[in-house]
Amino acid sequence: MIVLTRVDSRLLHGQVLEGWVPHLAVGRLVVADDQVAADPTASAAMAIAAPPELELDITPLSSADLTRAATDGVRTLVLVRDVRGAQALHQKGDLRGRLQLGNVHAGPRRSP
Repeated sequence: MIVLTRVDSRLLHGQVLEGWVPHLAVGRLVVADDQVAADPTASAAMAIAAPPELELDITPLSSADLTRAATDGVRTLVLVRDVRGAQALHQKGDLRGRLQLGNVHAGPRRSP
């Protein structure tokens, strides 16, 4: 069950691991991001950072299929890098549960 999808340009970091994971009592993290999925070093760093009892799925956003995460009963937190990532999940029908805008970096066509 997807309990939260969080938009955060940092993806997996201390606030997520120390705050959101215990608060939401999740058993799985899904990082849906093309860049991380294509970068073995970034994927390995996230795997090292995640506690061993927490299932970690790193999947390309372009081919993410969150059907299992939405239906298998494991409380799941989905992380995407930016609003476009959340929009892509929404368009595919994979954006379920709550959506939270976390850390969104400044960029073109964005204002504080």
